[in-house]
Parts: sequence; C-alpha cells; structure tokens
Amino acid sequence: MLSTHPPASYARSLAAPSRDARAASRSILRALTILTGSLRRSPETHEVAAALGVTEAEYGATLGRIGSAEPPGLELMELGEAELQNAIARIPPDTQNVLSLLYQEGCSFDEIGAVLGMTPARAVALHADAIHRLHAMIVVGRAAAATA
Repeated sequence: MLSTHPPASYARSLAAPSRDARAASRSILRALTILTGSLRRSPETHEVAAALGVTEAEYGATLGRIGSAEPPGLELMELGEAELQNAIARIPPDTQNVLSLLYQEGCSFDEIGAVLGMTPARAVALHADAIHRLHAMIVVGRAAAATA
C-alpha cells in the first residue's frame, strides 16, 4: 500500500530554507539591537555587515533570502503610532521609501522597484532590512524606557 504522506526527509528539505532564514534573521536582529544600543542610532549597512562577519554583498544577499521567506511586516509589530513613526524617521531614506510605497500606497515589490529604480529583489531586501532595523530600535527603546 502506498503512503499518501511524503517521507519525513522531504518535509525537512522543504522546511530547511525557512529555518535558515529564521536563524539568519535572529543573527541580524541581535547584531542590529547591539549596534543600535551602543551607537544610539541606526547603524550603517557596513557596520551591520562587519558585526556579522560578512561583506556588504553577503549581508544584502542574506536580507534577500529572508525577505523571500516573507518576514513579519509592520502589521505584526505591536506598536503605537508615535513609536512607529519615531523609529521609521531614524532608518535610511531608501528603506523609508520602500515602507511608504508598500504600506501606504499598497504597491507590490515589482512596482516599488520600478518607482525607485531598483530590482524587485532589492526592494524585498530593503523591506527585510527595515523590519529588522525597526524591531531593533524598538527593543532598544523599550529597554531604555524600562530602566529609566
């Protein structure tokens, strides 16, 4: 009798990229949180890459993989409007533009790429970067508020 369920190794092979993406996401978030706390500003891309021990190109490629795995968006963050606006004001302008087009204008990543003169994959990577940066800023801000 044939089984209608795929073998466990097949299921694991499908889950591996998302597991890798989650692990990379945690590493990036950890680095961004540490850098944001110590620098008291949103770190530059080269600073994040250095903290992770990778090149800027490798960091960008990792963000692309994470973005393709659909990281949580702004709607999943439990934020007050003022807290979110303050955090967004502190991230790089190109990343702000991606968030604005995605969440305010409802554009697809293809449309964002066309408007901003970048590939859709770059728009996806910038979105993943934005979510990680915002999360790190909020974690650092809440920790500072709790100790004040």
